[in-house]
Amino acid sequence: MRKRGLIILALLILGGAAYLGVRLLHPPVSDSQQIVNQILLAAKAASTHQPRTLLSIIADDYNDGLYTKPDLVNLARGGLAPGGRDLRVVPYLKSLDLHGKTATTSLEAEITTMPGNETGRYQITVEWRKGPQGWQVIRAHGWEGTQGLGN
Repeated sequence: MRKRGLIILALLILGGAAYLGVRLLHPPVSDSQQIVNQILLAAKAASTHQPRTLLSIIADDYNDGLYTKPDLVNLARGGLAPGGRDLRVVPYLKSLDLHGKTATTSLEAEITTMPGNETGRYQITVEWRKGPQGWQVIRAHGWEGTQGLGN
């Protein structure tokens, strides 16, 4: 009986040590870093013709006064279709303000179309909300002029 208790105690200690080791090697990501990761994911998705990935960070109830999520779905599918123009998107985060489960970012995005190397710089303000799918965009302004780039 005593041997069984020692085995259980040893397993608990090993399990706890493994859990602590994993937590030390992979600490939880802060809300700020999660938002930065979403921005980088969006830039990469636009550059690599992945509209589904880009749209995954857009909340279903997105509404900026001009566009809703279904509008963005149509724009992304048309503008990022494989075989379409290639884009290089470089985001520069200027500010990030967290307010509990909401946040606002201000960023500058440099977008270059290829071929042709036409470049545009856009001052974009993004409002975020943290929900079950993580941080998602609920409103954005300043990106609208990107539609005419390279045309």
